Amino acid sequence: LRAMRPDIRVVHSSFEKFVSAEEQSLMGRLGLVVSNPPYGPRGPSAVEDNHPDYQRERKAYVYFLRRGLDLLRRDGIGVFLIPYGFLTGLNAESVELRKRVLRRHHLMAAFRLPSTLFPGANLVTDLLLFRARGGELAEVVAEDQSIVEGRYFQEYPSHLLGTELRIDEQEASDGEE
Repeated sequence: LRAMRPDIRVVHSSFEKFVSAEEQSLMGRLGLVVSNPPYGPRGPSAVEDNHPDYQRERKAYVYFLRRGLDLLRRDGIGVFLIPYGFLTGLNAESVELRKRVLRRHHLMAAFRLPSTLFPGANLVTDLLLFRARGGELAEVVAEDQSIVEGRYFQEYPSHLLGTELRIDEQEASDGEE
């Protein structure tokens, strides 16, 4: 990248270390963040960002999503490719995470991608597009309530790019063959 684009700054470090060192110059200034974060637990680099708002995040994709989005300026765009559970998880932790994100960012659109997109991985992912609100709302806006409740793809079934099979449907179809 440096050879192809000597006009840009290339940083070789963990995201946590970079954002911690550059937070003052980045916060609220970025117009675009695009990320395909790691999907597992946060690793040893978790200690490199000591900002208290993000220390409790155990999942790497959640940290990258929240931290990356929060760097955006008002009306900045965040594009994230993350595991499918963010929009559809119904446990209290998933609901609270969606509330936390939606108070600061508007979900413009989301697309559930086919599990065959990454050959051999059999991994279902969602592509999320956010616009930064430029501050934090006291409550989630009424039109985002269905997102909080995990019903985004029920409202936008055309955003499911593939065929959704439930385990019980898969077992039934396996028995018929």
